[in-house]
Amino acid sequence: MGTRRKASGNQSSGQAFGNKTDCPMQAVNSSLRKLYQKVVKSDFEAFDLKTPLFYWNAGLGIFSILGLIRFSPSFLTIILKHPDGVYMGVYRSLCLRDGANEPASFWTLLFVLSKYVELGDTVFIVLRKRPLVFLQWYHHMITCCVAWILAPFVEPVARWYIVMNYAVHSVMYPYFALKTRNVHIPRQISNTITSLQLVQMIVGLIVNLYTMFLIKMGDSQCSRHPVSIKVFIIVYGSFTILFGKLFYEAFFLGKRKTKKVE
Repeated sequence: MGTRRKASGNQSSGQAFGNKTDCPMQAVNSSLRKLYQKVVKSDFEAFDLKTPLFYWNAGLGIFSILGLIRFSPSFLTIILKHPDGVYMGVYRSLCLRDGANEPASFWTLLFVLSKYVELGDTVFIVLRKRPLVFLQWYHHMITCCVAWILAPFVEPVARWYIVMNYAVHSVMYPYFALKTRNVHIPRQISNTITSLQLVQMIVGLIVNLYTMFLIKMGDSQCSRHPVSIKVFIIVYGSFTILFGKLFYEAFFLGKRKTKKVE
């Protein structure tokens, strides 16, 4: 009964936040795409913006590194310090709302807000008149909408999504910052980032499916919302396909084109 009350609380909090499938950030991203199409067809010269772009990427890189440093201790403690072993620690991290502390909660909030800030990546692409690929705008649109719709559920499984995203961005954004300064970076670094992105999506899909399996098997203690499970299957399923394609191009086709995404 206690678990059912928790699930009900999740649903009401989501509804209070606007638990609808409509997402205002989708409209924002759509507007950016339309603006991009107009900019490309216009005659004005593209902005260079290399210096602002360097500070933008460096700032997001520093933010991600700080987020990883402040968030990961709580995450690892929940998993590694469980009295019944690592397996139960993993279960606790995926299903139970305990073990959080003030730094982890604070950096969770900043993580959600950062998804909206990262739309600035698309703004730079528009102003510089660079190719706006499908993976770029789709990724930002989906992550913004997920943050808008699902953040109020405060699900334990989100720990995994947050720590992985901070970790990948801790490498990715500094990489792009250095690239704006024309610093030579071995191709292996770029391929490593692509590999980390794909691993992030695969693990995200696996932990979502695992918690769904637990609930299907009758686990009433695993705090997941049905809407969240369905959304994350679509999100991480599509991301796995898209980043898998990027990985294939990088490692097997030799057509590596660095794409700045999540």
